[in-house]
Amino acid sequence: KPININVAGDPSTAAFFTTLTLLNAGSMIKIKNVGLNPSRTGFYEILKKQNAKIKFINLKKQNNEIKGDILVKSSKLKPIKAPANIYPSTTDEYLLLFLIAGLQKGLSVFKGISDLANKESSRALEMKKILNQIGVKCILKKNEMKIFGKGMINAKNKKVTVENLQDHRIAMNAFILAILTN
Repeated sequence: KPININVAGDPSTAAFFTTLTLLNAGSMIKIKNVGLNPSRTGFYEILKKQNAKIKFINLKKQNNEIKGDILVKSSKLKPIKAPANIYPSTTDEYLLLFLIAGLQKGLSVFKGISDLANKESSRALEMKKILNQIGVKCILKKNEMKIFGKGMINAKNKKVTVENLQDHRIAMNAFILAILTN
């Protein structure tokens, strides 16, 4: 017998659009029907603590999963302090958090990130290289990254080279960074 299944959107994919909206002055977006299982929303919870205007609305529970819409408005964020215990619920979005940290003034610190070296590429190292190319200082240790955010940067005359790592998350983050910094 046929069954009707409604699969909610991926919160990791929604995070790219959330980042663009948060950092683009005067922007607002509503992302509909996103899976909002608490084990997958660490990215959003971290940003809410940094003054991000993010709301989960129209929440529903279906097939034992929470889903709803994400409402995002551009925001002036504080530097990010991400403790090690938040890493498991935001693993795939850490690169976006690094990007956001680089484009906010102040020191952001990310702990418990050693597993990022074991993905498709050494993701923390690759993001450090990309941020360095636009003038953002980063200190990477085995299990911690410090990012000295400069605020919004116009990198129009800078060339940023990203190696062919066959890592879609690095490529997508470089693309988002290019949009935000010209």
